[in-house]
Amino acid sequence: MRWFVIFLSVAACDSPSLEFARAPVTRVAVGDMVFSVRVRGERAEAIRTSRHLLPREGTVLHHAEVAIERASGCRVKSLDADQAIQRATLDCDDAPDDPAPFEGRVVVLKRY
Repeated sequence: MRWFVIFLSVAACDSPSLEFARAPVTRVAVGDMVFSVRVRGERAEAIRTSRHLLPREGTVLHHAEVAIERASGCRVKSLDADQAIQRATLDCDDAPDDPAPFEGRVVVLKRY
């Protein structure tokens, strides 16, 4: 039983919700945080995969919004989130040609 619990805790680290299960993933680093971002139509889900001890919610949400915008190419219209999983509604009709600047490092690590 103990091994089953350990397996589940490790397996759930980067598992998307059912809505995004088959969506391609883009890993994006924003500052010192790394997110796995999945986009389906006008919705996106980001999962923070980097470890931080008690991250500030405002910082996580801002970094997640930047990661989602960079991965999708769309603006975030609304964000429903906590420090681990962030879900966004996108506005792709009003997508900027040049994304908003971010004071820090933003790197799209890998798309697959």
